Amino acid sequence: MGTNYKFDTCRIQTKKDSKMSKKSETFVFRTTEENHKYVMDLAKAEDLTPSYVLNRMVKAFRERGIDSPFDIK
Repeated sequence: MGTNYKFDTCRIQTKKDSKMSKKSETFVFRTTEENHKYVMDLAKAEDLTPSYVLNRMVKAFRERGIDSPFDIK
């Protein structure tokens, strides 16, 4: 009856010759099935990649001055 975790991979990287993006880091983390579905549904609704959605989320937190995960509401 514990938490059911699922491995999910978020790859944030780009081709070296791309001038449009500065993404070069890979970020891998574990998440719940519910969170995975949420991000995938957001991405699919707008025909985007999950990496794009997660990058937008992180950027929004940064721009709002979120300094602690406990500030996220």
